[in-house]
Amino acid sequence: MHGGPSTSGGATVTQGSATQLELADGLDLSEGLLVALVHHPDLRRARQELEGAVGVLEASGAPLDPQLQSNLLRIRGPVEDPWVLTPNLAFSLPLTGQLEAARGRASAAQRAALAAVLEAEWRVQREVRIAWVEWSACAAELAVEGELVTQLAGLSASADGLLDRGELSAPEAALFQLVLAEAAADLAALRGACEGARLRLLGELGLHPSAAVELVPLDLTARMAPPVFETVDERGHPRLQHLEARYEEAEQGLRLALARQLTDPLVGPMFESDGGQLRWGLTLGWTLPLFNGNQLGIAQARAARDRARTELEVEREALEVERASRRAELQGLLGQHEMLATGLLPAAERQLVEATRLAGLGELSSVALLECVERGRQARLARVAASRRQAHEEAHLTWAMGPEPRTQHEENER
Repeated sequence: MHGGPSTSGGATVTQGSATQLELADGLDLSEGLLVALVHHPDLRRARQELEGAVGVLEASGAPLDPQLQSNLLRIRGPVEDPWVLTPNLAFSLPLTGQLEAARGRASAAQRAALAAVLEAEWRVQREVRIAWVEWSACAAELAVEGELVTQLAGLSASADGLLDRGELSAPEAALFQLVLAEAAADLAALRGACEGARLRLLGELGLHPSAAVELVPLDLTARMAPPVFETVDERGHPRLQHLEARYEEAEQGLRLALARQLTDPLVGPMFESDGGQLRWGLTLGWTLPLFNGNQLGIAQARAARDRARTELEVEREALEVERASRRAELQGLLGQHEMLATGLLPAAERQLVEATRLAGLGELSSVALLECVERGRQARLARVAASRRQAHEEAHLTWAMGPEPRTQHEENER
């Protein structure tokens, strides 16, 4: 199940023999999703569980081994041969349906393990998208803070020149240096946070922190259109398919517990040696369910089935709430992003341009100029934050909607 992917010099990622990604131009989100589907540790564990379930299915349903028994008796008294030997060989007859029920449960467990892999793949794609958004937002914030430091460095140099010419007081010139030092310190901390976000993203991709892969960030400054979901396939959601498979596994477990009320009868040849005389016949055995009848096993299996059914019903309702709430939140974020892009950000940029012009003419104080610079920074960061929240909501909504419905032909090819 695991195709043995590898990386070589950060240039190529191969999945089995079917997919090969050329990474000379960097790894973007769509390519990263493919890499995660191969490398992610959760998926590797889920596929290992699936392989184990397949092995159990192949070994299930085999008949029980025969039982060989022998009794040895000694007769007390004046007899020529005091020993009585009675060996017998008993075979179980599969009449109670236990073998078929055991194979049915193993088959259901194998289908549940497969559904668990598909659910894990869908969940991992959501987590990769969120991690990519976090790193991209951090990179965008780093760019904003870097521009701020460059801008403040220029203003500080200009303030020093004005101080030398006696056109600016020493406290005002020192204010520029103070603000620049604070911004430089924040930039250094943000670089560390951005690197941490990049390493966490590599972890979501299932790659080693030292992997020589260049990641391509998302453009969170561009105007983001809302996702379009034309149809919703309720039963096709990987989470619901997994829970339905678990419910079927629990149902088959109850069937097996009911079949175990009786044991399969034992029948086989029996021999006896008594005083040198040989006798033969048949041995029969059957457990009578008079006191136990596997009542504990039946109760536990029925409880497990009821839990699986309740979990399926609750999760179906939770997905409906998730879709509705994510849609509502996304609509609000789209409106916020539009107002920031067309209102706040252009206004802040115009204010900064005008403030810089007035400061050059000596008609604006240093405090007012720095306030305008800070307002422009906050406006750009607010746009990045809004884009981050919108991308988060889109990732969660995409997960809640589920994959696009497939045709039967596509399912067969898959």
